[in-house]
Amino acid sequence: MPPIKLAIVTLLLLLPSLVVTSPTEKATKKQPNILILLVDDLGFGDIGANGNTTIRTPNVDRIAKEGVRLSHHLTAAPVCTPSRSALLTGKYPIRMGMVPSIQMQVFPFTASQAGLPTNETTFAKVAQRSGYRTGLIGKWHLGAHCSNSKDFCHHPNNHGFDYFYGCLLTLLKDFSGLGESILHSRFPHYYRNISLTLLATLASLGVGYKIGILPRKLCIFLALLGVLVTGFLFCLPGYLVRTVNSQLHRQTELVEQPIRFEKLTQRLVWEGEEFLDKAVDEGKPFLLFMSFLQVHSPLYNSVPGYRGRSAHGWYGDNIEEMDWSVGQILDALDKRGLSDDTIVYFSSDNGGHIEETTHTGERAGGHNGIYRGSKCQGAVDGGIRVPGLLRWPGVIPAGSQSNALTSQMDIFPTLLEAMGQPVPSGIDGRSITKLLRQPQSTKSPHDFLFQYCGTLLHAVRWNSPEGVLKLRHYSPNWLPGTEGCRYICGCMEGLGSVRHSVPLLYDLSTDERETAIVPADSERYRRLVPQILEAERRHQASLSSVPSQFTFAKLMWRPWLQDCCNFPLCNCRDTKYDSRPA
Repeated sequence: MPPIKLAIVTLLLLLPSLVVTSPTEKATKKQPNILILLVDDLGFGDIGANGNTTIRTPNVDRIAKEGVRLSHHLTAAPVCTPSRSALLTGKYPIRMGMVPSIQMQVFPFTASQAGLPTNETTFAKVAQRSGYRTGLIGKWHLGAHCSNSKDFCHHPNNHGFDYFYGCLLTLLKDFSGLGESILHSRFPHYYRNISLTLLATLASLGVGYKIGILPRKLCIFLALLGVLVTGFLFCLPGYLVRTVNSQLHRQTELVEQPIRFEKLTQRLVWEGEEFLDKAVDEGKPFLLFMSFLQVHSPLYNSVPGYRGRSAHGWYGDNIEEMDWSVGQILDALDKRGLSDDTIVYFSSDNGGHIEETTHTGERAGGHNGIYRGSKCQGAVDGGIRVPGLLRWPGVIPAGSQSNALTSQMDIFPTLLEAMGQPVPSGIDGRSITKLLRQPQSTKSPHDFLFQYCGTLLHAVRWNSPEGVLKLRHYSPNWLPGTEGCRYICGCMEGLGSVRHSVPLLYDLSTDERETAIVPADSERYRRLVPQILEAERRHQASLSSVPSQFTFAKLMWRPWLQDCCNFPLCNCRDTKYDSRPA
């Protein structure tokens, strides 16, 4: 056969296989692996990549050196429960009812009905439908149950994660066993005030009976009811918080109660490594969400050699141990040949908690760099500006930096694009894929970003032609001479925040620390502020009424939703790694 005819015949024979394999190759390229590393309460200035020279974070800094550092990266809320819901869904928490209109800013019990609504679409659900193996290791804090202790309607398994190992709530100071109490830290006179209220109520009933207004049997009934309600709703949960909340689950099985800090850091890492092994064995792309329990209080160290290692006490030790965890997971990618095919995202759920202390009075909260304020403060940047590091070999230029305005809500659409999946309408995040490819660009995908604290709009950012401007309706009600509150500042007016009758305008392009307001009587203020207020009006008109997850009825502790292993002891130990050296 002539060479030309032979070549044509060969091409025709190969053409079907080319047609079949080509889409597969394209699909593979659209489905990189995804690793999300989220730290709890890490301050913007706590890592070397953001300028810290006294705490060693070489593994976290490696992500920045091999990828991009987002210098203007914001959470959607200054506290973990709402901010995590926004990261997962790409939506402002207020659109999902995941913001409080009361002082309680997070879910306080695993045995409550509050949680991320089951109808919300998370990036894990999309990944799961796209053929990914999905896993969450560490902290959840987005709910567990709806109507009974076996339904797990708000559990990670019901929000797109094939595998879960970790804490359904969060670490609380009470878990340390050192006599610390989150309730006493937040409300130092809580039990005294409850007792006085109860005594005043009982005294009033006694007076009512004495002067003949109330019959004797009714007084006795109301007195007993008051004692029972006070004990059940306001006292018992506080005394039992370590028992009812200190839990580790593997999938929906309660495997440890209370949480033991022995080898806890290592156990989370080992679970992450095991997840990677199973994804490789199955030949699937993976989405692994490493949601660290550190550096939230109570501070603990379980890796040998990290206690007393840093120049910043327990808190610095915790950061360096967290960095060790990051290094172990990055090394696990390298050893399995996965690094070049994996998107890595590193951040924190909110700013550092600068008011936090240990039981000995040692500082136990983060450093927010030049930014004022702290966790739970929605108006100033210390509560919402967080580290944002991304590594994506072949897409993001190594060692780059972007000063463009970005949000954690942008991770949702960006990951969906990477998976090759359509981005749904009605979300607030914007894909930053283009920005990641050209990080030197300062063009943000956002014109406006809205800063909520609870249900209140505390501030608005405008990526204007004149630079990034910020209009503040509220400021934290700091203690005199400080830039903090006693423990945390509340969101509500008069309960931690002060509303400005005339909003404050700042030019963040020249004044990132927010120290010099644009005068309200200036031409610039009169010209710019109406445009920001109009954007606020349009945004708030786009909000629809949804059931709140932060009603008292949803948040209250319900005994019938309580998980308890070895009932009635509520005590068990995860023995899976007992024989493994630390």
